[in-house]
Amino acid sequence: MEVNDVLTREIREKVEKNEVVKKEDGNEEKANNNDGETDKMLEDRDKKDKVVETTSDETMETNSNSLSLENSNSSSSSSEVGKTKKELDDDSGKTQSSGDDKVTVKVENVDTSSKSQDDQNDCGSGLRIRDPAGTLKRRRMCDYEDECYTRDEASLYLVTETQDALARRCVCLSNILRNLTFVPGNEVEFAKNATFLGLLGKLLLLHHEHPARTHKQRNYDREEDADFADSCSSLQGEAEWWWDFLHHIRENVLVTAANIAGHMDLGQYPEEISRPVLDGLLHWAVCPAAHGQDPFPTVGPSSPLSPQRLALEALCKLCVTDSNVDLVIATPPYSRLERLCAVLTKLLCRSEEQVLREFAVNLLHYLAAADSGMARTVALQSPCVSLLVAFIEQAEASALGVANQHGISALRENPDSMGTSLDMLRRAAGTLLHLARHPDNRPLFLQQEQRLLALVMSQILDQQVASIISRVLFQCSRPHPEHIHFSSLRSCVSS
Repeated sequence: MEVNDVLTREIREKVEKNEVVKKEDGNEEKANNNDGETDKMLEDRDKKDKVVETTSDETMETNSNSLSLENSNSSSSSSEVGKTKKELDDDSGKTQSSGDDKVTVKVENVDTSSKSQDDQNDCGSGLRIRDPAGTLKRRRMCDYEDECYTRDEASLYLVTETQDALARRCVCLSNILRNLTFVPGNEVEFAKNATFLGLLGKLLLLHHEHPARTHKQRNYDREEDADFADSCSSLQGEAEWWWDFLHHIRENVLVTAANIAGHMDLGQYPEEISRPVLDGLLHWAVCPAAHGQDPFPTVGPSSPLSPQRLALEALCKLCVTDSNVDLVIATPPYSRLERLCAVLTKLLCRSEEQVLREFAVNLLHYLAAADSGMARTVALQSPCVSLLVAFIEQAEASALGVANQHGISALRENPDSMGTSLDMLRRAAGTLLHLARHPDNRPLFLQQEQRLLALVMSQILDQQVASIISRVLFQCSRPHPEHIHFSSLRSCVSS
């Protein structure tokens, strides 16, 4: 029994010793683990320190860039960067995460401020005007060819049934609108509709383009391998299938504009509506291309209906309103107005077309009365003054012939028998008066002084017309302002 007790005691002691050894080993392993974790923590801290330093450098670079872009916020951004750097240096060992958050917040604030300033710069730079048709673009007449682009006649008719139906529907709609403007009272409603006027401005110059003027090449300068595929436009039938129907729509649009122009007041509408209408009418009035001066392909060759004629009629009716005259003169380019004056002067020569002559007298009267600069431009067209005097002389001669054949009573009952109306004679005389009021134009009237004096002394001419011409002679007799100034200086010096 005693031996067994001794053995059990020894076994218990060994077991206890083993348990103690195991506990000590476990404690050592835990200690080792703790040491490894502390080493990892230290390494992580070192890494975070490096990241913070790099971020601080990046913030300094971004802030320096923002400082170069933002002169107004330079002091505030630099102070904020300095504070953040000090905080990072002081708290690098304490709270790295909070420091990182502060840095990102500061950078975000700088970025947002720079974006807001860029937005302000974009807003302050100007408005973005959408002009896909290019009607608001300033152009020089000399940069473009006289003849407009015209598609070659294709040998085959490649228009599909769907395209043909769509084009015919557009022609029908334009024809309906054109016919409605002939009904008395409808032209007022059409002239007040801004949507219709905007559509009218888009259709006036639809697919009417003058190619840019290029330098001519000699035949021996051309390349042998040059591609001339673009010169044959009939091969592009699929892209320009609407070309044959374009003339119908253009004719309807110009006739519609001529019908409603007398009731249009474009000064009430914005530039996006008024300028395309004026630009289209002025272009067709001076267009040197065959499409602008010849009759429409839809009418006979002997018909007088042409785009130029309809545009001149529309401009004459537009200029009845004074605000429209100001807009016509303000529509760029000014070289086009000079060409318009030249075209109107040439129309005064065509005595066989009395309608065009009266259009020219009307437009010259409105333009010369509106602005002294335009009066000078009109007078610079060399035969203009002489042709206006000839217009009155021709009416006087025809009136004298009617009086000799049928008596003065017949002429009084029907003044239009002399070939024109009294109103047209008064406007021609009024145009001469507006031109004579410009001091630089007076030398041009001195050449016509005898003819003007003969008209004033005429016994058959209307008395109101004769009185206007007498005022023209009075303007011619007045001395030039420079001569008055020179004579005043001379008198002062002599005294």
